[in-house]
Formats: sequence, structure tokens, C-alpha cells
Amino acid sequence: MLDPSIDNTLVWTPHSGTNSSYNFSNGGYEEFQMQNNNSGGFSINYTAGPFAGTTEPFNQLTIPAGSLTPNQTYSVSINYSLASSASTTTGFAAAIYSTKTTFTAVASPTPAPTP
Repeated sequence: MLDPSIDNTLVWTPHSGTNSSYNFSNGGYEEFQMQNNNSGGFSINYTAGPFAGTTEPFNQLTIPAGSLTPNQTYSVSINYSLASSASTTTGFAAAIYSTKTTFTAVASPTPAPTP
């Protein structure tokens, strides 16, 4: 439940899948997507990775007040991938780790307190 009348900051545990040779800054990709399920309108797509303008993963995103429509549902997904590769005596080896978290958010104003 997200109150559309206030800023909502979504925070998640950052993923740490690194080793000495392959870390997020040289082989990682992270994407946060959120879109309205009902009538279009608000959507957000934020990425990080070597080709996305930043090489630092992120673990929070703020949805500004007034962005969400009350009583609407939103599909949310957080994708994280880390690719590594190496040359071997028999050729080339690659490994990709990927995880995706999905959930539905509902925009619902906080009820006014009863007197």
C-alpha cells in the first residue's frame, strides 16, 4: 500500500554478488520498473550498470507525491544481473547470475482518523 498524497520511498536489501575480478561496475545491471495496471499514466524505469550512466547499484527509489492515482494497482519489478567472463585454454567461459523480484503495489490514501 502506497499513499499517493506523500513521497513513498521503496527500500530493498542490496544484492552483493561480486568477486575480485567481476563486480557490479564491470558486469552488473539493475533495473527498477513500475507501471499502472489499469489505465496507463504513471510509469518509471530506472537502471544502473556500465551502459546505464552509473556503475553503482541502487537499493531505494522515491515515488514522488501526486505521481500515483488513488485506488489503482501498479506492477513493480526489480531485476539484478551480474555477468562475468574469462578466457580459458579451451576457449571462452561466461557466467550470468540473475534475480527478479516482482510485486503489486496499490495506491490508497491513508484514511483520515476518526474523531
